[in-house]
This record gives sequence, structure tokens and C-alpha cells, in this order.
Amino acid sequence: PVVSLAPQLLFDNGLFWDCPQRLANLFLQFTVDFFCKYSYSYFYFCEFPCIVRQKKGVSDMQGIIQQNYQGIEALQIKSIEEGPLTPLSVMIRNKFVPVLPYDWQTESGALTEIRPVQLPIVIGYGFGGIVEQVGRLRHSSLIGQRVIGMQPNGSAQEVINNKIPPLLFKVPDQVTLADATTLVGGADAALHAIKVLQIQSTDTVLVTGASGGVGTYLIQLLKLAGATVIALASAENQAFVR
Repeated sequence: PVVSLAPQLLFDNGLFWDCPQRLANLFLQFTVDFFCKYSYSYFYFCEFPCIVRQKKGVSDMQGIIQQNYQGIEALQIKSIEEGPLTPLSVMIRNKFVPVLPYDWQTESGALTEIRPVQLPIVIGYGFGGIVEQVGRLRHSSLIGQRVIGMQPNGSAQEVINNKIPPLLFKVPDQVTLADATTLVGGADAALHAIKVLQIQSTDTVLVTGASGGVGTYLIQLLKLAGATVIALASAENQAFVR
């Protein structure tokens, strides 16, 4: 049921939030191109807890920090500052963070050639949460809304300070926040592939890695388009793919 809403959630004019349509389209083109090139066939998902503390008027929060390339075992939870509310800010109470191959390969150093980073960094890219505050140049109607988005400087933290309007999307009422957050890094790449290939109901499409984060969405979107799907997956995942 969720995947049937992916095209509307990501691309319909009426659901783009707080940004010019052309700019949003340009950014989404970049995002899905990146994931089409660098995403792999696995997708994990975790809930992000809220443990915010106030210290003498300064807001602190917990974040998951990468300080070296020794993998996920070396990640640490540390207190970091929320950052100030600027005119372009949307402050979002983070509820969910999708964990992608992009993340753990960064943590192991496998992507240093295509994604050089200066450590330490907050890990993560996507998020799903609830808007709590907005700056003067953002719409006050965002307050209280459930949103998903991308945070290039790290999303595994309790509060997201979103300052780039095209990276924020309202979640439709009929979709849970957890389900909507899984669109980041999976459904976006799958939908882009279908649009680029201009899939028709008369097409037969072979999907490799069919049990992965992109593959599972791709199968469902292809079926919605009326195409015939041939899915390849390992023996242990065949029942899931069916």
C-alpha cells in the first residue's frame, strides 16, 4: 500500500512542500541519480529515540558519531549542540532514520574515493519526524506536520535543523511516518528507473537483487504499471519476493 503512494509523495506538484517546483525536481533528479549509481541490494531501518536535555538555555541532543573507519562497532552516541534557529530553519523532532548501504560503507571506509569526508561526522542521510519550530522564512503551517527528508550533513540525531526547502516532504495522512521514511534510498531510485525507461504495460522487465531496498519497491511499481516482472533473488529470499 505504501509504495503505491511513492510517485505522489515524491513527485506530484501538490505534495512538494515549501520550495519552487523546478528546484525540487532538479534536486530529486540528482538524488535518485546518485542512489541509482551507488545503492546496493539491502535496506535496513531503525527507530531513533528522543533524549533531549536543556542546559542553561542551550539545547543539547544525542547523535550517532563516526570518528574513524572501523565500521559500525566503532560508532559512538555523543551529546552535540542542536544549532541555532535561523530564518531558513525547520526544526524537526527526529523519529526514524533509514540505514542504507551508503551509510555502513562510509563507516568502513569503502566509499572514501567517491565520498571523502572529514571525520568526525554525524552518520545518516534520511529522516522522518515532526516539525516543532520554523524560521521566519519558512511556512508556519509546517509546525506539527509529519515530514520526511534528507540531511546531507548527517541525520542520526534527535533534532534535524533542515535549511534546504527541497529536501523536505509532507507525509500524506494515510501513510505512517515509519513507512514513509523507507522511501529514502529505495523507492526514489526505483521510481526514477521506471520513469527513465518509460515502462509500459506491454513490457517485460528483469529485476536483479529483487529482495533489496530498491528491488522490492521496483517490483511493486512495475506491477502497478502493468508490466510483466521477472525477479531474481537468492533461494532464501524467494518466498519474500513472491
